[in-house]
Amino acid sequence: MISMYLSENQIKLQNELRDFVKKHISPTADQRDRDDVYPTEIIKKMAERGYNTWTLPNKYGGNEGTKLEASIIFEEVARGCASTGISLITIFQAHTIINLFGSELLKNKVLKEFKNGLIASYALTEAKRGSDIRSLDTKAVKKGDKW
Repeated sequence: MISMYLSENQIKLQNELRDFVKKHISPTADQRDRDDVYPTEIIKKMAERGYNTWTLPNKYGGNEGTKLEASIIFEEVARGCASTGISLITIFQAHTIINLFGSELLKNKVLKEFKNGLIASYALTEAKRGSDIRSLDTKAVKKGDKW
């Protein structure tokens, strides 16, 4: 396949993912959604291949991949099962927040575990506001040198 937008390596990644999804995700997607089961084993299989840590720096077990490549990963996984795709996106959001704002101690302790299949999330919902990040009531206030 020739693409005006994707490099040869990105097309290779896309094709590898399509094969992975066809073999490991699609066959059980309907049942997983019906039973409302988190795809723990699939997340671990994706971690073995480096998909869970694609954009993280090498020193934390990542591939230093691009956001476009991460989008390829999300799109292909979600094609096979939307809920599994969302699960993977949530993991990416969690480790991205830690990578951007965490201390070096936290990064060294936690980020390296994503390559082993660490499942993570983040909190965003408030009782009166739901998950609308633009209307949250909770605010961080700096007092001295601490938040």
